[in-house]
Amino acid sequence: MKKNKIPLIIIICSLMIIIIMLCIVLHREFNRLENPIMAGLGLVKIKVLNIDYILIQENPKVIIAKPDNDLNRLEEYMGNQGFKLVERLGSWVVFENERNEKQSFSYRVNKHYSIWEW
Repeated sequence: MKKNKIPLIIIICSLMIIIIMLCIVLHREFNRLENPIMAGLGLVKIKVLNIDYILIQENPKVIIAKPDNDLNRLEEYMGNQGFKLVERLGSWVVFENERNEKQSFSYRVNKHYSIWEW
């Protein structure tokens, strides 16, 4: 009976170590997120389920998206919210709606995903 428990304990400890390391890596990469596990789930959704973008945090708002044509996707998303692109300053983008309300935020892109934060 004791011999059967040792492999199970090793597997459980290994899984816990992997989950903790994954949380540390995700927290470092997505430093403004309160829950880095949501970032991991969002990344899986855009990679595996072929979703263009997904909201992973509400306040501050953070969206993870596919990396290809990220600025076009961002303009499409903000266009659906009633905003038009006004200004682009490097990684900062400013959108404005008909009531002159402005939304400014940053976006980052790498090989695997794009992050929009505001």
